[in-house]
Amino acid sequence: MQKYADVFVLLAGVLWGLVGPVVKSLRDLGLTSIQISALRWIFAGILMIAIVFILDKKLLKIHIRDIWWFFCTGVICILLSSTLYFVTMPLASVAVANVLMYTSPVWIMIFAVILFGEKITRNKVLALLLAFFGCILITGILNPGGFAVTLLGLFTGLGSGLLYGLYSIFGKFVLKKYDSITVTLYTAAFAGFGALFIIDIPQTFNLISGNINIVTNLALIVFVMTIAPYTLYTLGLKNTLATRASIFSCIEPMTSALVGTIFMQEPFSIFQFAGIVMILAAGLITQLKK
Repeated sequence: MQKYADVFVLLAGVLWGLVGPVVKSLRDLGLTSIQISALRWIFAGILMIAIVFILDKKLLKIHIRDIWWFFCTGVICILLSSTLYFVTMPLASVAVANVLMYTSPVWIMIFAVILFGEKITRNKVLALLLAFFGCILITGILNPGGFAVTLLGLFTGLGSGLLYGLYSIFGKFVLKKYDSITVTLYTAAFAGFGALFIIDIPQTFNLISGNINIVTNLALIVFVMTIAPYTLYTLGLKNTLATRASIFSCIEPMTSALVGTIFMQEPFSIFQFAGIVMILAAGLITQLKK
């Protein structure tokens, strides 16, 4: 299994990167970005509980006092991050929304300095500068037509990255006590539970019932772009270094950019490409020890 670890992480990144066209299809069919994110985690949470219950019930055991941590990882980090990510797509583009979420390593670095007293190094300063100027380029300010990203899109995109970064901070505590499968399972379950409160349940389910196109696209998001990649990434992470995994998972924003350009005819300038490279470089620099 160990020799396939890097392949698993790469496949996970590719599958995550395919979500853009499916989200667009669901929006065209009448669902909002919030409804799509909510339904994604409601169904993913239910299915993951069922799968783990069948395969290994012991992984379902947690202490009551730790529920707060899973509320933070599931509702605050994953559900809100996913929702902001989907909201950013129509305000910018799939590629830009994805790469703004990939500012998460920079946010993690900032949290580590503030919360854990980590030292500010040259690498960290360089990463911050690269991320800052990369975000400026991604807005499309240097494009012939002007801005390619609205101010709201920039804030929601950065917000998705910040919340996704928080997942690593909260996860740092729960992974000391629980298996990674347990953490992933309860994170998805709490995200699904929280999703019940951000949509009109009867109206949403009435919209999707009987609509085979919506059901098919939701199945793609839940199985192919949520459960499968999270499982693959967990398997890969278990058998490789976290640093290596983070580097290989950078194929996700590249996949998103390619998919958005080819299948959704999204405009993509050389300046935005440079911005993506700078933000990815910032993320990788935060993983370097020297």
